Amino acid sequence: MLHADHSYLDNPMTGVFAGAETRGAGIELRLYGADPDAFEKRAAALGHIVLAGSIDKPHGLRECYIVGPDGYVFVPSARLQA
Repeated sequence: MLHADHSYLDNPMTGVFAGAETRGAGIELRLYGADPDAFEKRAAALGHIVLAGSIDKPHGLRECYIVGPDGYVFVPSARLQA
């Protein structure tokens, strides 16, 4: 999913792709059904950038934002239990 700059005014990715020359700048890859807490822990252990830690969102998902080595932003997310 490629977003316009204004999509990130109040988002963890604010400024990530502004003036960026990184290959994956501006690309967000959502991984539905993936445990964000486990992905966050593993990403941190491997030295990747965690833009935003795992949090419950109002739209019913728990998610986090992780920058991969090529600049792509991965958003693992899992549905919140009712």
